[in-house]
Amino acid sequence: MAARGTTGKKAAKKAAKKTTRKAAKKKAGTGRKKKSGRKAASRSRASLGDRTRKAIEKNLKEIERQLPTHLRNVVKDVRALIRDLEKQLEKTRKDGEARWNRLEKQIVKDSEAWMKRLGIGPARRKKKAPKRKKSAARKTAKRKA
Repeated sequence: MAARGTTGKKAAKKAAKKTTRKAAKKKAGTGRKKKSGRKAASRSRASLGDRTRKAIEKNLKEIERQLPTHLRNVVKDVRALIRDLEKQLEKTRKDGEARWNRLEKQIVKDSEAWMKRLGIGPARRKKKAPKRKKSAARKTAKRKA
């Protein structure tokens, strides 16, 4: 009888788990949700490269699911290599932009200096003076007036 009592408890626990899972799914809202127009707007803002990258990633995941295990690992490796390559490209692009900006500033600076020496162009633009803070004496004088 003792053995039967333990199996009955196990069955009761299993049933309780199933009901709590069902309740959790219902609570999570697995039903159909209302679509918003926001997705279309964000899609138009996404660059062509981002959309292409996402499409390739999506297709590779789908292929990965359909392949046998030994080939699935190959697809995972290819995806990882593609991600690494994308990171390298992005880093190189940023580095190139930074170099370009530095060179551009240097050329502007040098050309303005040469133009100033030759007397054919305006002197280098001066930076705006920072705004002065009002002193306490000015504030009290203003209040009295």
